[in-house]
Amino acid sequence: MDPIPFSVMIVWYSATFCLIGFKLATIVVYLLAVRYLLGQPRTRRYRNTLLAALICLISLDALGIAAKFLPEGMDLPAPLAYLKALCIPVVILYAARRYRQTMSLEDGRPVRYIDLVFWLTLVMLVIVLTGLFLALTVALP
Repeated sequence: MDPIPFSVMIVWYSATFCLIGFKLATIVVYLLAVRYLLGQPRTRRYRNTLLAALICLISLDALGIAAKFLPEGMDLPAPLAYLKALCIPVVILYAARRYRQTMSLEDGRPVRYIDLVFWLTLVMLVIVLTGLFLALTVALP
C-alpha cells in the first residue's frame, strides 16, 4: 500500500479540524437558542418543537462524543446516529423557519440566534447529505 502524500494529509487534518470547529460553534449557538427559548412563553407557536429538537440534538451530540472516549471507541447505535444526522435536523429546519416567522424584528439578538440555528443546521445537513452521496457513489460500481 502506498503511503498517503503529505499534502493529502494536511488537507484531511484541516478539513477535520474545520468540521470540529463548525460542530462546536453549532453547539454553542444551539445552547444560546435553548437559553432564549426557555425564557419564552410556552404558548408561542413552534417553541416547544424547536426546543425539544435542539435539546435532543445537543444530547445526542454529547452522547456521541462521550462514546468516543470509551475504551472500545464505540459510536452511537445506527438508529440514534440516523436520528442525529438526518431526522432531527430536518425538524429543526422546519421549526426554526416557522418560529422565525412569528418573531418581530425588534427582538434583536434572539432573531439572530434563530437565524443562525436555521442556517447552521442547513449547512450541517448539506455536509451530511454530501458525505452520504459520496459514500454511495464510491460504494456502487
